[in-house]
Amino acid sequence: MTPIDVRVWVVFAFIIPILSCQWFQPTAKRELWHVGDVHNIQYHTDLTAYTITLWQQAIAGGSATPGPIIFQAKTGPAKALGWTVQLYDFDLESSNIFFFWLKEGGPENATGPVTGRTMSSSYFNITDEPSPTTTSSSSSSSSTNPSRSTDLGAALSSTSSTATQTGPDQGEATASSRIPGEGIGGTDGVSEGGGGGEGGGLPVAAQAGIGVGVSVVGVVVIICGILWFRYLKKQQQILLDLQRRAHPEPPPPDAAGTGTWKPQVPPPPPVQYYPVYEMGYHSRTPPVELGCHPPNLR
Repeated sequence: MTPIDVRVWVVFAFIIPILSCQWFQPTAKRELWHVGDVHNIQYHTDLTAYTITLWQQAIAGGSATPGPIIFQAKTGPAKALGWTVQLYDFDLESSNIFFFWLKEGGPENATGPVTGRTMSSSYFNITDEPSPTTTSSSSSSSSTNPSRSTDLGAALSSTSSTATQTGPDQGEATASSRIPGEGIGGTDGVSEGGGGGEGGGLPVAAQAGIGVGVSVVGVVVIICGILWFRYLKKQQQILLDLQRRAHPEPPPPDAAGTGTWKPQVPPPPPVQYYPVYEMGYHSRTPPVELGCHPPNLR
């Protein structure tokens, strides 16, 4: 396996687990939920055994308090569940910010240390004030039929006691509720991250997956650039070695020792001097006889 294949495998090993778990509902718009309302919690995961726990986020941030397990899957992944908004033992005066935390494994891993794959939903707010829709519909039914209003209240209270969710493609899933006062002791202020920030658009898990994917791809591009630069440098060194083998002896240096070869130029011929003739006349000394006096020219 080449180094590039190893790095591509590492990229997929980081991105695929993030994209395999996503929250769709609640959204990242910080919705306001009223106590007693029923909401359809939607998400995607390929885990077969996991739990979903309700957590209360501290107002100052940095810590959260675990609550009850509102959903548990044992034999297959699920995609949605119906949940009736409840406060359990939480105090809204401390914080009205909540989120869901999905953790791999059974109830023993729900509020303990993280030992497997997890994903948290976006934040949402809970209020104990009556819902505007419920208030208007209750006043309308009370004015027309008081006995029907009483039956509706009894039906709502019986519906809020349990939450179950089954489906043909969801496998076996059970919902459980916690007895008030149990499951929280000793775990208040757990400094574990959760929830999603405010903003619109993609879920928090999808945003985190995109951010990690972009950063990982950037690192891979840089690594590939370094490997390509080393490859080009190695090829250049091979070409230089081939050129040196083709020309084993370097050219002779010149007289100055600069290493540049220059052709040998023969020296110029010697300059020959000839007598100078002036005005076209040439005078020559007459011969002298040995042992005789020179003639008297007078």
